[in-house]
Amino acid sequence: MSLEPQNTDNQEIDLSQISKKIGSYVDAVLMSIFKGILFIKKNLVILIGLFVLGAGLGYYLDT
Repeated sequence: MSLEPQNTDNQEIDLSQISKKIGSYVDAVLMSIFKGILFIKKNLVILIGLFVLGAGLGYYLDT
C-alpha cells in the first residue's frame, strides 16, 4: 500500500454537479430576496416611523 496519492488522468468536469451547485446558489439568493421582501412587508409601519423620526431629527439638528 502506497502512502503517495494516486495521480489519475481523469480531468473531466461533471456538469451535473456544477449545475446543481449553481442552482442551489440561485435558490438561496432568491430565498434571501423573498425573505427580505417579507420582512419589509411585515415591518413597514415601523420602518416608515423610523424614517420619519430620523428625517425630523436630522432637520431639527441642522437648524
